[in-house]
Amino acid sequence: DPVKASLKPYIEEDGVKRVFALIMALTISGIMHEMMFYHMTCGMKPSWEVTYFFVLQGFCMAFEIGIKKLWVRTLGWSLIHPVVSVALTVGFVLVTSYWFLVLPVLRISVRWC
Repeated sequence: DPVKASLKPYIEEDGVKRVFALIMALTISGIMHEMMFYHMTCGMKPSWEVTYFFVLQGFCMAFEIGIKKLWVRTLGWSLIHPVVSVALTVGFVLVTSYWFLVLPVLRISVRWC
């Protein structure tokens, strides 16, 4: 909500503020995790893949929210069954976390302090 509140004078529509706040929160979280990886690897040059993971998750969450609203409000379709929705979400997070979090750690052969 701090990002949403700071955007109040600039953006009128609440939905746009909510999406921007979501993406900013996950971007900041990615930067903080990147700092954690930096310290865990004794100052190795950051690859920024951890930050990319969180930014990608933010944009995909915003896209998912938009698609669901489009389906329900505009087209009048029913939502995807929760079991299918959860399975797709968990699958996407597992695949992208492997690409952006596990592979970089394996690739750089982390040396711990």
